[in-house]
Amino acid sequence: MEQISQSDIQSAITDEDYFEDQKFSQLDFSEIEFNKNTFDGCSFLHCTFNGTDLSYLTYRSCTFEHCTFVVTPFDKTAFDDCVFTECKLMGLSFAPCSSFSFSPSFDSCIIDSTVFSQNNLKKQLFKKCLIKNCDFMNCNVSESSFEGTSFDKTSFHECNLSKADFSSAKNYSINPAENIIKNALFSLPEAQSFLEYLNIKII
Repeated sequence: MEQISQSDIQSAITDEDYFEDQKFSQLDFSEIEFNKNTFDGCSFLHCTFNGTDLSYLTYRSCTFEHCTFVVTPFDKTAFDDCVFTECKLMGLSFAPCSSFSFSPSFDSCIIDSTVFSQNNLKKQLFKKCLIKNCDFMNCNVSESSFEGTSFDKTSFHECNLSKADFSSAKNYSINPAENIIKNALFSLPEAQSFLEYLNIKII
């Protein structure tokens, strides 16, 4: 399928429900109205989704590279085996996403002011990301990896973090009394952050 131009993107989205192995490059989807489209094996490069309503869309085995998502609604949106690389995600909530086959991973992304709530993030990858002003609430994050990821003002509430790998993560704040951390991997000096929740001092 040929590359879709900016001038043709709305008509293409309106006319086609299903896209397979399509490449979308340098497109601004901010004013586009979707129609419960399905994208299978598609790639998005340098695309903008600022304020775009992506509700009821299905993304299956898709890649997003150098894309921007700002205040983007995800009501019943499906991200099945999708990878975000060097993307900026701001002011989002993944809570309303479809719980069926929700499996996004993130590599070298900036994730800011975003909510993960009751999401199944088991065995997902957050590699070399900056996660700031975010909330993980009632999430299954077991066996996930936060390799090289830095946190800033991000909270974990009642999450299953068992066997998660935080060994090379930085600046996280995790209350061991409010989260399951059995067999999770942590390293010093970052793990000293647990002490503030245990009400003890080491001198």
